[in-house]
Amino acid sequence: MFIGERLLKKDHVTPKGDIPAYSTNVFAPFVHTDKSNIIDFSVPYVLWGIDGNFLFNAIPARTEFATTDHCGAIRIKSDSIDPQFLAYMLGEVKHLYGFDRGLRASLINMRRIEFNIPVDEYGDFDIESQKIISGQFALVNQMKSELTGWREQLTDLHFVVDIGDYQMRALPLTDCFDIVRGSGKYTKTYTQTHVGEYPLYSGNTFAAFADIDSCDFNVPCLSWTIDGLAGYMMIHTSPFSATNHRGVLIPKSNKINLVYAKHILEPIFRELKKGRIGENGKNEYTSLPPFMLESLSLPCPVDENGEISLSAQQKIAKSYATIEMYRREVLDRIDSLIAQPISYCCPASPR
Repeated sequence: MFIGERLLKKDHVTPKGDIPAYSTNVFAPFVHTDKSNIIDFSVPYVLWGIDGNFLFNAIPARTEFATTDHCGAIRIKSDSIDPQFLAYMLGEVKHLYGFDRGLRASLINMRRIEFNIPVDEYGDFDIESQKIISGQFALVNQMKSELTGWREQLTDLHFVVDIGDYQMRALPLTDCFDIVRGSGKYTKTYTQTHVGEYPLYSGNTFAAFADIDSCDFNVPCLSWTIDGLAGYMMIHTSPFSATNHRGVLIPKSNKINLVYAKHILEPIFRELKKGRIGENGKNEYTSLPPFMLESLSLPCPVDENGEISLSAQQKIAKSYATIEMYRREVLDRIDSLIAQPISYCCPASPR
């Protein structure tokens, strides 16, 4: 096993070379280079990411590649070791060594890893059994990958409740909410010196950035992500603060149901966002600053007198809450299947 020399992107880019150089992500090259720090390509290797998700990837024999100092390489010296089996087994046992809990997969720490390898009746490594187990790994990983794809689709799927039976009125968003941007003073350094009980929300859609000793907002309200995955919203019912990567909508009237407003506004916000979205919605970096909301309206049900109907909003919001409950149940089931431990086996060796 070894860790590669440092390769700088500015020095090793196509068209200077066509040798893939791997870094933390061992499945996609970091750059391409015209030289390699690997001496012997006659044997297969297993690459591992030293940081991040600690991924493992088998590289067939006679395949040129290079590694950075964030990627390690295991040279397989025995024909009785299947590289794909080795990669899978390293991935299976990494949690036992704490690589998924902050421990760096350094060369020293990797040397500590132990795992079982099937042997034949003579006590020699059984390459055929390894290949059978590798096939089982591949099949299960393919199924988990499909489940993950379905999960992403279900998470992103926007359900629309039929409101055709209601008389609607478009209310200017500025009549319904004060539109406020969070504070730029909340840096990582600030959070480290002001630890407290109040959540500080930033560009992360689902969780607090930190917990600090003060709150800027202490009324039920909505917030949205200004940049990153722009336009996704949260409902707040307890005190919190926000960085300048998050905007806040503070209700001006008690006739606005926040659950209703979130489900109506979020798809509008997501449609309005500007910026980069990769293929199939991946690698998104979009923006939705407060000034882009000023001309928006909130479609709202009204009663027979043309007044805002809180009861109608609550009924619609209840329908959305039911849909979200069922969505959550399905997502939890998918998560349980993805996390389900699998026992891998192979047929007994012939005698």
